[in-house]
Amino acid sequence: MKIDKRRPKHWLLLIVFGVNCVIGMMARCILARKSRVVLYGHKLHGNLLSVFEEIEGNRRNSDLSVVYLTMDPAYREELRRSGINAFAAYNVLEMIAVCRSVAIVTDHGPHALLLLLKFTDMPFFDVWHGIPFKGFDKQDFKYLQNYRKLFVASPSMKRMYEEKFGFRERQIVVTGYGRTDKLVNGGFTKNELMDKYGLAPESGKTVLLAPTWHHDRQTRRVMPFGWEVDEVMEKLTEFTDKTGHLIIVRLHLNSPSGSSHGPGRIRFMSSDDYPIAEEILALSDVLVSDWSSIIFDFLLLRRPTVFVDSEPPFNKGFSYGPENRFGPLVRTPAQLISTLERVCDDPVKSLHEHEQKMEAVMQEVYGGFADGKAGKRYVENIKKYSVGGSG
Repeated sequence: MKIDKRRPKHWLLLIVFGVNCVIGMMARCILARKSRVVLYGHKLHGNLLSVFEEIEGNRRNSDLSVVYLTMDPAYREELRRSGINAFAAYNVLEMIAVCRSVAIVTDHGPHALLLLLKFTDMPFFDVWHGIPFKGFDKQDFKYLQNYRKLFVASPSMKRMYEEKFGFRERQIVVTGYGRTDKLVNGGFTKNELMDKYGLAPESGKTVLLAPTWHHDRQTRRVMPFGWEVDEVMEKLTEFTDKTGHLIIVRLHLNSPSGSSHGPGRIRFMSSDDYPIAEEILALSDVLVSDWSSIIFDFLLLRRPTVFVDSEPPFNKGFSYGPENRFGPLVRTPAQLISTLERVCDDPVKSLHEHEQKMEAVMQEVYGGFADGKAGKRYVENIKKYSVGGSG
């Protein structure tokens, strides 16, 4: 659940969450532990989902169970209707069960769970949710300093955590990035995904437009070139009418989701309504983005990426910088349309033009760990450092 500090209801949920953590910690002192892993984040997707699926898929051969914790009543019921075991932070009995677990895994800030991190021996693990362009510093990750282990995608990211963010070497484990396992393993079939989402299986290409959010520039418009949505629709409709290609618009989780349907062959697919980003990537032939970490996920599919060369919205520089862009750069609306036409007409040629750069960036951000086994390494390390482990 994304906390909106302007909403009193969210503050109330946080207060109840904190009170229930205190009650749960007292119960933890006298009740037996359960071999349960608790996942906590905005939604059950990305790297958290890979942990969930790895544990659930091996339940017959392991006594380890997994549950997702949320503050959002509607989302909890949605998960439960789909057969997923979800606990509510506002339910005191379920928070007692959380506090009796053997590990907590997060991909964002832990909110009130910081109480458990500070005052109990509960091991916490982090599976950060995206390989970022955006720069961070020690202060941004201060809450992670007492985590048992931080799982990262590559040796270069491990060095970044140690040198820039001040973590101890022994805290960092290179695992790969679980959310990309299915992209590497071919776990998605494009035609099946097109049917699932009601997209017409026509002969044209599917282009995904996925800009980042405003980050540190509150007045920044998230659409390319500062377009208003109407301007985007006008330009892209001209493109789709001319070419027959499909455009999917997917704004960042932190951006307003907007409508669900655009004109003609334009489809809005927000993270609220379509939470599994990897499925959207798998059915896309071309990605258009600016500074979103989604480009590093898409890189593993080895399909063309077009970069909108806008001003970066980051106050603290970069983690992985502009030198890690591996496709054509466009600086005007006209360049975007002409580049899309060229790339869609001959994607093989476009890939060949940027092949060396793509491979260099692949090595930098994944370092040989993009092998489809990151989820397995997540769970192996959670067991090693929590369930009877030595860590």
